[in-house]
Amino acid sequence: MTKVESKLATLVAGVLLVCLVFAQAAQADEGMWTFDNFPSHTVGTKYGFTPSQDWLDHVRLSSLRIAGGCSASFISPQGLVMTNHHCVVECVEQLSTAQQNFEENGFSAKTPAEEKKCPDFELDQLVEIRDVTKDVLEALTGKTGDAANKALNAKRADLEQSCGSDASVRCDVVSLYQGGVYDLYRYKRYNDVRLVFAPEFSVAQFGGDPDNFNFPRFDFDIGLLRAYEGENRRLAGIICTGA
Repeated sequence: MTKVESKLATLVAGVLLVCLVFAQAAQADEGMWTFDNFPSHTVGTKYGFTPSQDWLDHVRLSSLRIAGGCSASFISPQGLVMTNHHCVVECVEQLSTAQQNFEENGFSAKTPAEEKKCPDFELDQLVEIRDVTKDVLEALTGKTGDAANKALNAKRADLEQSCGSDASVRCDVVSLYQGGVYDLYRYKRYNDVRLVFAPEFSVAQFGGDPDNFNFPRFDFDIGLLRAYEGENRRLAGIICTGA
């Protein structure tokens, strides 16, 4: 081995050793769990904090799903909801006029009376999870191919319809672990959702997704909403957050 080759081999070995050390130190201590299967005992043993069922229920009820794919959270007992700007931008566009361009100039309601209702906007709050695996598998017994797909779709529709037909209720059969578990998710749906705050588009979404996923991005990517329920526009958060 030449002197140059020897130095190169030593350098490579050193780099590999450093990478190995950092790889061991950077092992992830994380995971993803459904709301009804949180590893409370494991967390309590390792970190000294065992969340109670009330604590876990509070977290679940504070979490929201926006119809269309976004997530959000209740952040106050007065029904205030926080999400990303791109999740409310359609509402902002719908509320804008030639005289008041909220997309360009932003929107801020100083009082509840100034809040503006978002057209076609819905928030879903997960209130119940029920295991329906047995029901689904029984419907699939002895069936394969197209017959199994038809039986699955029929059972899914039956379970979702029997869960509730009120406008304030939405039910979805959720398949987990590649069909190993089927859960029926029952949501409380809020149809009266009002815009509270949205910054101007140029500040809220500066950089866009390509930069967002590759580099640090500094912008005001936020949208604030408020959820109401009932004919008297009762503040949803009083019930939702348990406050």
